[in-house]
This record gives sequence, structure tokens and C-alpha cells, in this order.
Amino acid sequence: MKRGPESIVTLRLLNALRKAKKPVWARVAEIIRAPRRRRPEISLARLGRVTKEGDKVVVPGKIIGAGKVGHKLTIGYLAVSKASVDELEKEGIEAMPFAKFIEANKDGKGVKIIV
Repeated sequence: MKRGPESIVTLRLLNALRKAKKPVWARVAEIIRAPRRRRPEISLARLGRVTKEGDKVVVPGKIIGAGKVGHKLTIGYLAVSKASVDELEKEGIEAMPFAKFIEANKDGKGVKIIV
């Protein structure tokens, strides 16, 4: 029985995180290696409560569209619901998949992990 991610996309993401060799990316990889049912689901309302204006945030799970953020962020995500994509676009929040987020923030400085 195989344990852990089987998706080629996820395995490539884990490889990119390993190559970054930064503590923040190692922690994100550890969370992503877990089964999908154990990965966090974060609502937009929770993102609004635990972040501040201008933060760089990583969600190593799924962003769901309940609530509103209320301020500008840069978000890197593993998965996202259609409702949350629409809400993020309305609020003008920059959201991108992990691969792009890692390229933009290779050093990992100032990046918060939301679980």
C-alpha cells in the first residue's frame, strides 16, 4: 500500500521544495507529504483574521471561499475552490499556485505558513 502523494504534480512540487533548502519550504513539504485528508482547509475569513496587510502567506492545503479577507495579501496555495478564486479576484488579492510562489520567494523570508 502506497502512502503519501501519488500525483505527479505534487511529487514535482515536493522535489522543488527540497531543492530550495530553506526551513520554511521544508516545513511546507512535510505538511504536503501527509495524506490529503490531513491537509488544512483554510477559509478566506480565517485568512483575514490571522494575517495583516501586505503579508506573504502559504496555504499547504485548500483555500475555501467562506468569508472575506479585507486586506491585500500574496497567497501561495496547493488547491483552491472556485468560489474563493472569484472572491480573491474581487478583493484584488494576488493568489498563485505553489510553483510560481516558490519561484517568487525562493529565500522564504517573510513567508507565513497558515495551517
